[in-house]
Amino acid sequence: MLSQFVLPLVVPKLTVLLCQSLQRIRNDSFNSYSTSTYKLHYFETATGLKFVVTTDPKTPSLQQYLSKLYSDVYVEYVIKNPFCKLGEYINCTLFVSALEASIAGHPNFMS
Repeated sequence: MLSQFVLPLVVPKLTVLLCQSLQRIRNDSFNSYSTSTYKLHYFETATGLKFVVTTDPKTPSLQQYLSKLYSDVYVEYVIKNPFCKLGEYINCTLFVSALEASIAGHPNFMS
């Protein structure tokens, strides 16, 4: 009987603590690795999907860009596409076109 009254008070506090912990883990996670010849940028989604990009070693962090690439391109053209099967080769011309346009428009990838 007591749990009916205590649980509604405890759950919101636990949720806040869990969100804060996840944010701390995300902030402390591996983002990039630099050598004298390249910089490897790494972004992992909450579901475990990994994005890896190599650039010039002087390129600033691409975390925000890779996150946006995930939400604006991958989610829109792969996740929402009923013909794309997760874990398989992505054979979607709209996805490839959107990906190429995003990369071509980013200042760190312009040649």
